[in-house]
Amino acid sequence: MFDFTSLIAYNINVDTLGESVKWTKHELFTLKEQELDFDSEISFPEIPAITGIRRLEKIHVRGTLLYEKDNNHILAQLNITGTMIVPCAITLEDVDYEFSTTADLVYGFNEEDDPDVFVIPKEGLDLSEGILNAIVLEKPITLVKPGLKSYPKGDGWEVLSEEDYQKSKNSETDPRLEIFKAYKQHDE
Repeated sequence: MFDFTSLIAYNINVDTLGESVKWTKHELFTLKEQELDFDSEISFPEIPAITGIRRLEKIHVRGTLLYEKDNNHILAQLNITGTMIVPCAITLEDVDYEFSTTADLVYGFNEEDDPDVFVIPKEGLDLSEGILNAIVLEKPITLVKPGLKSYPKGDGWEVLSEEDYQKSKNSETDPRLEIFKAYKQHDE
């Protein structure tokens, strides 16, 4: 999992309980067995190049936090929507890709053997890393710009659309079989 914490900028008041994706441990302990609903807009000014995402825009996070006193866990149920800008697989131009995803995250106050439980640091709970990981999982493997008319070409090469490829495949004869055109079948 990537460490995205230094890449996050908030468009929200992070000091108001229920208005952000950051909470102190004290605020979390006051939840007791109650749920905390939140609705926030966040931004990520820099995205690691390894993700293949160029930018993220209009990231809206809605969710619920629940403190489970028995096992000392915080459960976070998130609905995340927004737009990611990714490169076109053919032209490398920017393509807007709207996404909507859900994530269920479990946070604990102590180290555990379970890799699915994230440890809450001293500063408190910050959901932004889990949010970014959920967004990265929604990135399409390849995406072609809708309505692409012209494909790139160069000296001795060109990118063909699927239709053009099928046409050229059907119209061309294998040069190794050209000799059979001259062959005439003799009646016996």
